[in-house]
Amino acid sequence: MVNLEYVCFTVDNGYSVAARNYILALKDIFNIRIAPLDFTNSVKTVGEDASFFQSLEKKAEDRDSIQVFHCIPPMQKRRKNIFRKTIGFATFETTDPPQHWIHILNKNKAVIVPSKFNEEVFKKAGVNVPIIYVPHCVDPRYNQDVIPLHKYNEKFVFMYLGAWKRRKGYETLIQSYFEEFTPKDNVILFIHTDKTAQAEKYVREMKIKHKGTATVIIGKNRLSDSEIPGLMKSANCLVSPTKGEGFGLPPIQAMSLGIPVIITDYSGCKDYANDETAYLLRPEGFIRESTMDNIPQFSGKEWAYVSVSQLKKTMRKVLVSPEESIARADFARGYVCNKFSQKEITKMFVEGVENLPW
Repeated sequence: MVNLEYVCFTVDNGYSVAARNYILALKDIFNIRIAPLDFTNSVKTVGEDASFFQSLEKKAEDRDSIQVFHCIPPMQKRRKNIFRKTIGFATFETTDPPQHWIHILNKNKAVIVPSKFNEEVFKKAGVNVPIIYVPHCVDPRYNQDVIPLHKYNEKFVFMYLGAWKRRKGYETLIQSYFEEFTPKDNVILFIHTDKTAQAEKYVREMKIKHKGTATVIIGKNRLSDSEIPGLMKSANCLVSPTKGEGFGLPPIQAMSLGIPVIITDYSGCKDYANDETAYLLRPEGFIRESTMDNIPQFSGKEWAYVSVSQLKKTMRKVLVSPEESIARADFARGYVCNKFSQKEITKMFVEGVENLPW
């Protein structure tokens, strides 16, 4: 069995969730050791998988292992490179990644990307080592047997689930919701995010500005990985008017639960979101932003623009067409559970690594 050292974050963020899913998919093929990137240098995974991931951290280091850096390239550069076989990981939420990233990535034997969008972006940017396309996989815990965590007395629940970042499109969503819906529509917008105080303040201000009367609920409880599927299952529709994604985990997770998804037709989402699997928001242009979420690598980049009017119409369409939306969600569930299963992703990873010129 080939040894694999997986360098990754273990706190709650998109990188760590994706890394854990990869590791679970590969654990029967490779002898895996985890090298945490977090400041305390210790695995923080909680829930039923905690002891398993902690055991992987305690394994002895083997410098002949294949080392995978599942992090932004500058984090790879900060680690002393004592391995001969290294594979970088590259994901970017829009076009034109920083050039110093490309220099770092090209020092590896290969680079893994999670989407066809990123494969094109990084080739164009100058990555000249082999690029291995390995999309993120569906966590088996997201399945049709999941029981909803909440019930809202027959109300239709639109859900925003993600970090409180402008890139995620929460501004467009909240304006659209307050302008389109009233209590007569019997709807709720449920927001589950990392910065609840900021979310509450913003929603309160926008409710006054737009004279909003429809109900918004902001989840205040911190949930474990095992509770998130039940939270998502409480929704009737996941709304993701994102400006750009490297891949986008919550939408594909919602699809695997049979929940209708509204999402922007741009970037890494296009691997699984199409007219048959989702309600697509077509970009109506691209806007160059001097800053985005105070993230240095996003400075001066272009992002997809989706209008409030388009999102309003799409949310209304999902609400008034339950049979159509359920049928689309059922098709999407079968599509993503087959194409993005752990088995399929394991196969792609193994084939990509075996074909490298070590």
